Amino acid sequence: AALENLNSKKPYVIAGGIQEVTAMKITESLAKVKQYLKHPAAQVYNEAQYAMVVFDGFNGLTFLSELETPLSDWQQLRLLGSLQKIPEVTYMFVETWLQSGNLSVVVFTLKLIKKFQMLSCYDQVKKLLDHSSENVRINAVQTLQILENDRTSEHFMETYPLQPVKVQLAVLKAMKHSNDKRYHDFFRLQLIHQQDVSLKMEAAQALFALGFSQSLKEIAENNAASQQIREIVKHVLQEKI
Repeated sequence: AALENLNSKKPYVIAGGIQEVTAMKITESLAKVKQYLKHPAAQVYNEAQYAMVVFDGFNGLTFLSELETPLSDWQQLRLLGSLQKIPEVTYMFVETWLQSGNLSVVVFTLKLIKKFQMLSCYDQVKKLLDHSSENVRINAVQTLQILENDRTSEHFMETYPLQPVKVQLAVLKAMKHSNDKRYHDFFRLQLIHQQDVSLKMEAAQALFALGFSQSLKEIAENNAASQQIREIVKHVLQEKI
């Protein structure tokens, strides 16, 4: 019945058929399933994409090279979740996908690099800090945090002033997670001189996370500091205690 459903004209029946053959691992249906990668109905092509990865692992992702429809967040999670390991020679594909015109493919690829800690992709990922999409830049920052090497802090400091606020926020969060005490002066500068309140807040939280609560207390008690800065610092200190 599952195989018969693959020949239906109704999208929901086809999608159900693909789910069944995937669950039962009916390998001989793969060629048929592959045809549905180009189906106009999202429920059909989503199931077909997922089936390809379940059946064929990383190699099942080759449809990404010409994918024009968006990969939803849910679909990205499903695809990532079904991948347990990746072959050594994946970098050619990954490089191509990072340059895709389909933003969701770029974001998914960054998540893939992050999940499997593909260190050799570091420079490719760093290039995306200049991408036209803010969302891609934010994902690139989060991925660099995972691939961290001895140049990462310098790359974050260089890109920070050039970025819009949402990306700057992602950079501060990534720097906070690195647990590097050498960032003290940088975070303190952000807290005191940065215009944007969310960035000031993140900088204060980062100082706290890095163990500089004494430094924060001094700022809170310093009458030369603005009312706003003192309030932010007090808020962070209270929140964390």
